[in-house]
Amino acid sequence: EALARAREPFFTTKTRTQGLGLGLAICDTLMRALGGELLFANHPSGGAVLTLRLRAGASGANLQPPEDLSA
Repeated sequence: EALARAREPFFTTKTRTQGLGLGLAICDTLMRALGGELLFANHPSGGAVLTLRLRAGASGANLQPPEDLSA
């Protein structure tokens, strides 16, 4: 059941003091917005396996961060 609900905002298997249950929902939303995907699977020994698939960048893409304009 936890695996099926992992993308839901505020779903968590932890106590309230250990998080809000937003991390995977935020990651999933960001990955989809960037053209990627977040995949969930059960690990044979217990727990979960998460796979991030990102879209390949265009050849010659500028990977430098933008210049800091706040100074």
